[in-house]
Amino acid sequence: MHGKRGEKLIQVRDNLPTQEKLVAYLKKKTNAKTLANSTDLKLSKIEHWFRSDESGFSYPSVEDWEKVREFIDDWSEEFEEIDRGLLDYELKSDAIKSKTLIGHELQKQCDCKTNETKAGTVLDPFAGSGTTGIVADHRNRNAVLLELSEDYIKIAVKRIKKEVGTLFLNLNIIRKKDD
Repeated sequence: MHGKRGEKLIQVRDNLPTQEKLVAYLKKKTNAKTLANSTDLKLSKIEHWFRSDESGFSYPSVEDWEKVREFIDDWSEEFEEIDRGLLDYELKSDAIKSKTLIGHELQKQCDCKTNETKAGTVLDPFAGSGTTGIVADHRNRNAVLLELSEDYIKIAVKRIKKEVGTLFLNLNIIRKKDD
């Protein structure tokens, strides 16, 4: 996370049409080459809007959609629905919403069961007293815990050793310049 986190606004589009619906409509009305020849957009960019596979598909940005919509608009309800979904956006901060989970709440959030054999690693960038590490162990997961406070690191190490019995510890303490 960077120091400027939370200072930028991002466009969030919650009402996008489904990929299947958008691709079918575009293919029915036009093709990527025609749209590229009619606008200043690159063909390679527009081609992604026509893709049926998930990995190669991308939605047009609001700005790009505004450049091509007049060439696709057939005055139908279907177009209106797709158009509304592609143009509807909300500006939100890029800040991360924090959520505090303690003990049993964290266990409820864990999407795994103790008897599962799948491996995994949990990252907790604000480890505090080590609860995430303990819960991860109970759920047969590894955990990487990060904590700035040396006091909390000592508490976490003590708790994890007591609860789990073993602890593989790679302790790197990085101090600020003025410490």
